[in-house]
Amino acid sequence: MRKLCQILFVLLICFVNNIAFGQQSLNLDFEKLTPKNQPAYWWALGDGYMASSDSVIFFKGHRSIKLSCIMKTASKRDFGRLTIELPHNIFDGKSSMIFSGWIKTNNVTGNAKIGCWLFDKNMKIIESIESDKDSITATTEWKKISIQAKINDKTKYLYIDATLNGTGTAWFDNFEIFIDGEKIDF
Repeated sequence: MRKLCQILFVLLICFVNNIAFGQQSLNLDFEKLTPKNQPAYWWALGDGYMASSDSVIFFKGHRSIKLSCIMKTASKRDFGRLTIELPHNIFDGKSSMIFSGWIKTNNVTGNAKIGCWLFDKNMKIIESIESDKDSITATTEWKKISIQAKINDKTKYLYIDATLNGTGTAWFDNFEIFIDGEKIDF
């Protein structure tokens, strides 16, 4: 229940943000930052986790985003997450999406993964897909992870995310989105 409430809260914030400020960029490479060193246009959630830009460890460009557990102990069910809403016009009338990104980990006791959430007009979950089978644990170098989602006419809201479960640190970088085979780049 706690996880669902956190997800709904973030979705509400993303919705309000998009209405108030418009969606200017997806910032899939995490190069754009807020004044607080957070990835621009992305929302972080998860008690006991910190998201920050890292200009020392990155896969491509000049920065990655780092998710770290700052609790002394955390179960594999505890999580920190970064999420962003995709603008409706890029997937309206489309049928498929591929979302991929690069992940590096250090001392992760749970896992690091990517995911996507598809909602209908009433914010009811149509589908949630996470890279659980390819999630990364322990300490690893950069690894590319990819997931696929089917989009249908009922999909009105689509969110992508990066998640760290448990303790440790995960870096995420160079996300890519393909809608019906076409790379989304803005």
